[in-house]
Amino acid sequence: MHIDIHRFPAFQAEPLNRYEKGSQLAGVIYIHRISDKRFTGIAGRNFKMFRKLCGDKTLKNVVLVTNMWGEVPRDVGESREDELSSTFFKPVLDKGAQMVRHHNTAQSAQDIIRVIMKNRPVVLQIQRELVDEHKDIVDTAAGEAVNRGLNRSSRNTERYHLCQDRTVYLLSVMSIQTFVTVAVSSGAAASLNV
Repeated sequence: MHIDIHRFPAFQAEPLNRYEKGSQLAGVIYIHRISDKRFTGIAGRNFKMFRKLCGDKTLKNVVLVTNMWGEVPRDVGESREDELSSTFFKPVLDKGAQMVRHHNTAQSAQDIIRVIMKNRPVVLQIQRELVDEHKDIVDTAAGEAVNRGLNRSSRNTERYHLCQDRTVYLLSVMSIQTFVTVAVSSGAAASLNV
């Protein structure tokens, strides 16, 4: 089995290229800092975009990882974790995603990968839309979500100077949050690129 772990500052072409060559993803990791006091604004928009990139059918292969546990008292972190699992992450957890803690150790990271390795590989919605359906990125579910956000933003405030090229905006929105994808294909070696 060959494992490639890629850290994408933006949803780049790599997962699409691998999909075109027959590889599917065993899992996608969404990382949320437990040290964040609230789950609003950018974090909420990024999570909504993340869901659109994955699609409901692949949420069972999503691992919601909370990190930065050393930055908050345990009871505060647990309270925030309870709030996340009962509100913001609940719809994704209800569709089979798993929520785990990363404690900034190699063992903790390996445990997360072990969770993913149990998954059957899947195709993300964005892969299916761009590769199989040959959609332009603005016509994908993620692109439409960005368009709705842009329209709402432009109505609500004049402070933001929004770019007319929504494709560029989609990529810049995605660059705010780091997404980690884990691709599994046949082979003998394992590599870690983070």
